[in-house]
Amino acid sequence: MESIQRLWRKSGKVNHHRWKVISMCILAATTFWFFNALNKSDYTTTINFPIELIYPKKDSLIVVGELPKALRINVTGGGWNLIRKSFGIGTNPLLVRINAPVDTRYLLGNSLVPLIYDQITTFRLNSVITDTLHFHIEKKRQRTIKLVLEDLNPKENHVVVDIRVDPDTIVVTGPESYVNSLADSMIVEVARKNITGGYDEVIDIEFEQEQLHSNPTQVSVSFKVDPLTDQEYFAQVTTRNFPLGYTLDMNSTGYVVKYQVASSYQDSIGTHSIEVYADFAEMKPDSTIKLKAQTNNRLIMELKMDSTFLPVIKER
Repeated sequence: MESIQRLWRKSGKVNHHRWKVISMCILAATTFWFFNALNKSDYTTTINFPIELIYPKKDSLIVVGELPKALRINVTGGGWNLIRKSFGIGTNPLLVRINAPVDTRYLLGNSLVPLIYDQITTFRLNSVITDTLHFHIEKKRQRTIKLVLEDLNPKENHVVVDIRVDPDTIVVTGPESYVNSLADSMIVEVARKNITGGYDEVIDIEFEQEQLHSNPTQVSVSFKVDPLTDQEYFAQVTTRNFPLGYTLDMNSTGYVVKYQVASSYQDSIGTHSIEVYADFAEMKPDSTIKLKAQTNNRLIMELKMDSTFLPVIKER
């Protein structure tokens, strides 16, 4: 029994050695056949041949999207050449000149046949498989855009003051159609909401179109959120558009105007900018005019006064 097992193990070792020799012979034969086959010159196949678009004034133009990188063609040639072309080894791209790149959006594949014959001599062209090469090239344009802080909508009885956007303009560069589509101003959005107190951060300028770029790329934004305080002002009445010989019958030397102002400005705001007036052009049929209040001070908010009508009288 033991002698049979020894014989079997010995036979297995011999068979393993023989299989190793056979495998090496097959590999050598296959390699010889493969390299010999590549020496033939009548192989036909379809390959992706690299191309490069050449056009004038590149610095003043910009590509929208991507340029085509390859042309699919059917060719006949030697095996070695086709292998190299298929893997892009030692392959110079087909140079395609475009004289009017802004006005040209595509090239027909068949129109490139003369270029292929002129520039590629290592194999024979049978046909161009690619029907059309699409591309989009535009003029590069710059434009100055004003930056405006978004409406922050602070909580009730609060106001945003001391707003600073630095710089307040940016120069945008990109494809002409993209730049032309931009508004004259750009809203700068603040990431944090429900802000109380102060805010001072640097915000990145971003566009939906990746090919739009700004200079600078960041903007500094700062502001304060102040509570509003209620104030009153005793104002004298001024007249507008009153003809000679007419005046107001006033039973008081002044009238109370109520308004709100940011708490940090309540002691420094000038009430001289508040005006109470009566406009003769707004006189009602009963010969009365409603008093109105106005101001050109942006820090004064919720300006109002009690509804008051004063009669117009003719002077004697």
